[in-house]
Amino acid sequence: MEKICLFAGHNYDKVISTYVVDYIIEMANYADVYYISDIELPESELLKIKSYVKNSWFSNNQDNFIEAYSELIENYVGWDIISKYEELILLNDSCICVNSFKSIFSKMDSIHTDVWGLLPSKIKEKQISNEQKSYLDDKDPDLYLDACFLAIRSEFFNTLEFRNFFCPDMLKNNQINNDDYGKELGLFFLKNKLKIYCYFKLFYLNSASSVAEALMLIKNGFPLLKIDNFVENIENINEVDNLSISCEKFCDYPYLSYIYNIRRERNVVIDSSKLTKYNKIFEIIKYVIPTFINDLFSFKKTNLNEKKHSKSFLKTLIKALTPQALHDVVKMPKILLKTINNKKLRFTFKKRPSKLGYYPSHIKNYDIIQKKRLCELLNNYNGNVVIFFNIMRESISGGMLSIDRLAKNASEIMKDVTVIQSGLPLNNAIFDNPYFDYAIPPISFKYLIKEILPNKLLLNIPEYFLKDFISDLTNEELIWLWSISDFRINILNQSDELMPPLYNIEEAKFICSNKLTITAAHQRYCVREKEIEYKCPIYLLTPFIPKLHITPFNKKQKIIVLSPDINQYKNSIVHLLMKELPDFKFVTISKMKVEDYKKLISKAMFAITFGEGYDGYFIEPVLCGSISFAVYNNLYFPKDICKLDTLYSSWIDLEKNIVNDIKKYSSDPNEYNAISKLLRNEINKFTNTDLAIKNLEDLYERFMSPLY
Repeated sequence: MEKICLFAGHNYDKVISTYVVDYIIEMANYADVYYISDIELPESELLKIKSYVKNSWFSNNQDNFIEAYSELIENYVGWDIISKYEELILLNDSCICVNSFKSIFSKMDSIHTDVWGLLPSKIKEKQISNEQKSYLDDKDPDLYLDACFLAIRSEFFNTLEFRNFFCPDMLKNNQINNDDYGKELGLFFLKNKLKIYCYFKLFYLNSASSVAEALMLIKNGFPLLKIDNFVENIENINEVDNLSISCEKFCDYPYLSYIYNIRRERNVVIDSSKLTKYNKIFEIIKYVIPTFINDLFSFKKTNLNEKKHSKSFLKTLIKALTPQALHDVVKMPKILLKTINNKKLRFTFKKRPSKLGYYPSHIKNYDIIQKKRLCELLNNYNGNVVIFFNIMRESISGGMLSIDRLAKNASEIMKDVTVIQSGLPLNNAIFDNPYFDYAIPPISFKYLIKEILPNKLLLNIPEYFLKDFISDLTNEELIWLWSISDFRINILNQSDELMPPLYNIEEAKFICSNKLTITAAHQRYCVREKEIEYKCPIYLLTPFIPKLHITPFNKKQKIIVLSPDINQYKNSIVHLLMKELPDFKFVTISKMKVEDYKKLISKAMFAITFGEGYDGYFIEPVLCGSISFAVYNNLYFPKDICKLDTLYSSWIDLEKNIVNDIKKYSSDPNEYNAISKLLRNEINKFTNTDLAIKNLEDLYERFMSPLY
């Protein structure tokens, strides 16, 4: 396909920078390039590009890139020449070319479209939260093509509508500037109902301003890097150069030399000290002013009607009208008492993270403990590392136990691999869980990256925490990850209902250069349909069952174990059971040590799960010789499981029949033992140690394979 490229330059000190010369050389491989400068250049500068351009000019009449294109079209190149080509490319020197366009043009030449670009962008007036990323929906009317690169096919650029758009009088009337011309072109394309195509489907709202996100793009083959990332200290990024070094080796052009040249030419010095100081002052102000004022400035809504009860309304109102500092003072005696009672905690004025976590400053001898664990790890370190991330909270869940068992068994199965357990959220401290002992003592990710640099690395991240993991990564951690030649991510999908949105999965793909897999804990969502939905391979990773003790019927006690899950039917069902079965004791699993839980389910006659159904609260009591009840859920129960009398079709069905079923089984040992054995046999078909080991061995083989 014959291409013409109009290249607009904004030159400093009458110099064509090295990055511009190399950008033009790259583009000359695919198109005839015509260049225009915004100032008159010495002949020595024009000689730098003379061999690679069809012609070059300068003009003092342009204030922005779109006016430069108009000047080239109307006064120098002309429509007669442009019309001989099949594709018109609009470029400017606001970006550095870091990767070859060869594969891009190779693909796009075969795509039938009117207009195409490299990256989508968002119309500013309708832009969503700056913190939120979005996955490209081709039907989204608010999306347009980023103006750093635009290619228009002859079917459209030869139309009167397109030519009128670049008419100087039209541009003057519209008063379009550099910041708006991409949006205006996008709206113009949409208005004309053109077929628009974008080479890169994933986009970041902040890719123009966030260095980390821009570098994610180029590491995955995106050819351009905006200069503003490096000549302005956007977002107070102190490690911009170090972060760039980790990505440069993945790119076709050594772009750091371009950056240093640009800074010298423009007399740019990155200094974030003042901004850091202002940020600290702002944080102090936020701490001592009423909460609702903070909410106003951060565009949050203080919902005074979030609870109907007057106490809740009053509590919310008081919280909104008082500063965070006062809240912390009120809580101080409780925090102080807990610190005194727990010898492993240190008293600090720093507020704990949400949901029962701690920060390193809350843990006594934190640095010493982490360094000791690192020393023990380094004794067996061999360069191939598999990390299982577990949840660092002062709580217990089936997911936390499952990950711990996976890490334990992986350390036994995976030869020539160092298996590590670490913690999420990344900013939380690593601490000893009061409810179970970790099979592999976890090590902080922040400490790990300072001591080791693996040849191969696999991160196993729980599905619910993938979004937080990505957003919490610091520049230092990204540098470390991107410095590893074989770096992979596996999402531990323990509950498909907790899987993150597709754009978070796509972000994870970008971070690990598309070396991403998902392992499913249940067979029902380890299927081809899910691979299509998530756009990556999915494998089964069956959970390991802990060692349990089977208690016979004659030693069972009249106990009914209830899972801690909450649903709209639970209260009425439990109330009914207590009323109709007064001789039974009801125990809800809550903040219970693992060994106490295992003893409880072993001696209990019955268990009821109010959660997903085919979970530990259903499976483990059955394997102890008890009888479990659940509502059948086709997302979690194996497809081929037998129809069992303790699986109900709905919560209404369960509420209607469970009392009579419990009375029937508890009064007849033969009935009890028969259904207990049937349940145990069915579960063993789908959840057993042999299958769990086989799945983990498959994960190991994939990791050790050079092919992904």
